[in-house]
Amino acid sequence: ATPTIIYRDIIEDFYRNAKYDFWDNQTIIKSKIQDMEMFLTESDIREALQIKFEVSEDPRELSWTEQKACFLRMKYKGPITDGSMYKGKLGVQYKYFAHVIIHVFGCVSGGYDVMRRSLSSLMVALTLNKPFNVSGMILDHMLEMLKGMKYKKFMLYPRFLMMIFDHKYPELKKDPTMILGQDHMNIRTLVRMKGYKGVPDNERPPHRRLFGALASQDY
Repeated sequence: ATPTIIYRDIIEDFYRNAKYDFWDNQTIIKSKIQDMEMFLTESDIREALQIKFEVSEDPRELSWTEQKACFLRMKYKGPITDGSMYKGKLGVQYKYFAHVIIHVFGCVSGGYDVMRRSLSSLMVALTLNKPFNVSGMILDHMLEMLKGMKYKKFMLYPRFLMMIFDHKYPELKKDPTMILGQDHMNIRTLVRMKGYKGVPDNERPPHRRLFGALASQDY
């Protein structure tokens, strides 16, 4: 697939003018880009990202009991709390899985070690192939960021937003001088996943084979 090109001015325009609104009995984001009024809904995210087999009624978070049971099976080496799961407490395969989820779906401007409850819920849902409303979670994260932030807004999900804008508003002008560079995972990323800095060998998380849907080569 052709990588999505991110245009900084379009993303900045969107967040500069973004605000809560309500339409058709749902919470949406209204904004203005290049003087054009636009809005973003949960279904827009689902359609542009081509997320199939998902409905708005699917859960956006799983219970702590469900999460605890799954992380115990992953041999998570540490206290299993309701809201802060550390990727460094997982064996290499699951640590890498958590790393990808945090980078793709994380909703903070810094820090890639901790999974908040929505992300650990997503990890469990993907592991066990359980229904989960990914689109709703993404929208919730964006709406959450707009609360009380009148001035500086972190440019959350720029690639997802450009996919939506390319799909829904193809008439937007694209300035090639505004293309935002993207860093990609490489072999060094994989090497880092094997490291547990400052953790003695006998205290490192044990290896755990893949289970659930992850064990299927067709998943």
